Amino acid sequence: MTRSRITRISTALAVAALLAVSLPSAAGAAPGRSPEGRTAGARPAAACARGSKACPIRIVFRPGAYSGSARSTLMNQGQERWFSVRATKGQTMIVVIIGAGPTGGTLTFPNGTQDGGPGGRVFDGEVPASGVTKIRVTESLMANSWAGRVTVIVMIY
Repeated sequence: MTRSRITRISTALAVAALLAVSLPSAAGAAPGRSPEGRTAGARPAAACARGSKACPIRIVFRPGAYSGSARSTLMNQGQERWFSVRATKGQTMIVVIIGAGPTGGTLTFPNGTQDGGPGGRVFDGEVPASGVTKIRVTESLMANSWAGRVTVIVMIY
């Protein structure tokens, strides 16, 4: 990978992070779709809570985009939010979690392997398997409890 391509990708990630913090919550949604990736007007099944493991919040990429983002809120240290993103084996993926307080993130890939760490840049590497990757976001257990918005930004190239 050339130095100029790395610079462009780093710049795109920085811009995505700034946009995620400054745009309304529907900014990451494709036209006609909600931030969770559902078609406008569609209702989820009654037993499915948005952001749960069974119904993760989809991170949607606009056509031709390298990055996408989604938002939710955390209310206490026992709460978790799940996000999902589709990727292909061999692609490079960067996952950044920005919260109102300290966070943690764990990625579960389609082949069952897991990776992650404390908030911020929780993953930067090659995708090990094609399919839907789930991202679990929690408050950091090493800090005081907080409540507020959490944004997950994913860049794939």
